Amino acid sequence: MNYKVSTFKFSIKNNNGENHFLGNLPGNLDFFDVFEEFCQDIISNTKKFNENGKDKSLTLREPPKVFRDKRFICGKFDAGTTGDPVNINNPETNETNYSVTPDELQARILNFYIQIPKNKNEAYLILQRKSTHSIQRSLEDCFNNFLLRKGFEGDNKIKIKLSHAPNLKLMERMMNFGELREINLDKNVISNSFSELFKDVNDSNLGVTTTQLKFYKTAPKDNFKQVLYNIYRKSYNGDEQVEIDGNFYDEVSFTFYLDKVTKTFYVKDKSKIRSEIDITSMVNDDYKGEIPIDQFIEISEKLISEMS
Repeated sequence: MNYKVSTFKFSIKNNNGENHFLGNLPGNLDFFDVFEEFCQDIISNTKKFNENGKDKSLTLREPPKVFRDKRFICGKFDAGTTGDPVNINNPETNETNYSVTPDELQARILNFYIQIPKNKNEAYLILQRKSTHSIQRSLEDCFNNFLLRKGFEGDNKIKIKLSHAPNLKLMERMMNFGELREINLDKNVISNSFSELFKDVNDSNLGVTTTQLKFYKTAPKDNFKQVLYNIYRKSYNGDEQVEIDGNFYDEVSFTFYLDKVTKTFYVKDKSKIRSEIDITSMVNDDYKGEIPIDQFIEISEKLISEMS
């Protein structure tokens, strides 16, 4: 059985887009307490809504585990969604035991781990994934509606926004053992005509010009990999450009292939990197089915330490 998770960072923003310290929300509230209250709320009141034409539900399978001294909360979301009809068959006879209709909610149990530092404005969420059951948007919407019901509106309005948080160790593994397939160098300038393009005359803010490198399998790539690694490890603010040998770019992306997985990394806007990670090798082989919560805690803490 394969196990996958998505890794996220998030902040609590006000109407001006400014981040709050997690231990000091409007009203001198601690986000840790607010999230714990949210967990209790969705246990008592299963959230039901429609998303992209599908009826969905979100609750917790059981009360969460709260570790106040270490500032983390973990548990099991119970996420349901309507979908294609499914037959539940007997594994020995292949006879149908039960048929699930398109109108019934097909539920999945998804482990979660949320770490909430008190004196910082950024928190971390590890969220299990199963097949097509991704609850990122559902969780955002349900939690932001909960904040409104708590009275966070008007000048005190705040909201949560999850951003993908890529795993640095994954990038390093793909860099060391993967196949570099493509590099894109973007500049936020574009020519007004072919003649200007051939003369290298460009206007800013009218489009994007991309220089693309596609590699054959046999092409030497080590020199490219080292440069990509160095620029990826840096942090860039606002309009700051990425420099490569005296040339400046507004974004640089590169694509690796490893173990039947293709993944694109972005140097500046790392939130665009899909943060899905296969954790099967980290799960004890003795477990078939659900990951025990204690082991999920260990895996989550390791993944958070490796976020880039």
